[in-house]
Amino acid sequence: MRNIKKIAGRLLLISVVLVLFEIMVEFVYRPYNRYSLYAIRELKECQGEIDTLFLGTSTAYRGFSPDIFDKELGTFSYNAATASQPIDGTLALLKDQAARNPIERVILGVSQRSLVKEEAYIERKEEVYDRLLSFKEKVSYLIDGCTSEEWLNLIFYSTRIEKYLDAGQVKKNLAYKLSDAYKENKAPMETYGGRGFLAEDTIYQGKTYETITKGESTWKADEDNEKALIEIMEYCRANDIELILTFIPVTGAQINSYKDVGAIHDYVQALADEYEAVFWDFNYYVRVKEEFSNSMFKDKKHLNEAGGMYFSRLFAEVYQKYQKGEAIEGYFSDICPYYENSY
Repeated sequence: MRNIKKIAGRLLLISVVLVLFEIMVEFVYRPYNRYSLYAIRELKECQGEIDTLFLGTSTAYRGFSPDIFDKELGTFSYNAATASQPIDGTLALLKDQAARNPIERVILGVSQRSLVKEEAYIERKEEVYDRLLSFKEKVSYLIDGCTSEEWLNLIFYSTRIEKYLDAGQVKKNLAYKLSDAYKENKAPMETYGGRGFLAEDTIYQGKTYETITKGESTWKADEDNEKALIEIMEYCRANDIELILTFIPVTGAQINSYKDVGAIHDYVQALADEYEAVFWDFNYYVRVKEEFSNSMFKDKKHLNEAGGMYFSRLFAEVYQKYQKGEAIEGYFSDICPYYENSY
């Protein structure tokens, strides 16, 4: 018995030292100028208050401004979207936040890329894992969404560092993290708009399209991704959470690259109808060409600051009418407007 107590005591001491070491390493080496650092800190501060949760990929974290949404609708929202967010990661974030907050609605920015069969980079899984706040969901995500080879990289921040001897970066990190601005969670980048929203003032300079000739799409959803999306819809329905699936507008250049955006639209619409979810495709928005010109984007598929704020107001407007039981069909065309009169 004495040996067991001694071993247990030593294991506890080793665990404490390891945790303290990881905390220290993360403080010293996690870059001070990455928006995710401030987004995660805010997420922790908002626990118990969030009633509206935005999820999805980079188009969503650049498309939904919680400040605008809350101003228009009186909600308390948070944008938990991440770059190339795996759909099983979306499910994990949803469960994690629903257990900690009075979530009433989830707005999921679906993307063409997230639905195809594509192994997520470890960096994308890290972004999901770092936002999971409960031990239970972290473990569940490790088992269900990651390979055993990825576990160490996800669990221990120290394993993610490539340049331990980068004294210049360490100096910059410490200088800012010991400042009053950091204590107040003020990000040094002007592009961070708060509560997960990222906004840049860059304007896309690519080709402008008036009409696009529809091609033959080769797009096909992956079965595992479809299964995860269905589980999200079933989870929301079972827990009385309003779910709205949405495609955030992209440029004509991106629409053209899809060959036939209707194939993606029809696929999600069919799933939403089957599982009693709402789906709004803003690439079918009647004025998408006029109101979401290249000046609203930073690149082919990501809204810039002006675009993200404009889209947030538009979405809130549609949502308000939908909640009041007013007709919203007039906002959407039967086909993507880029295809009209193109045959």
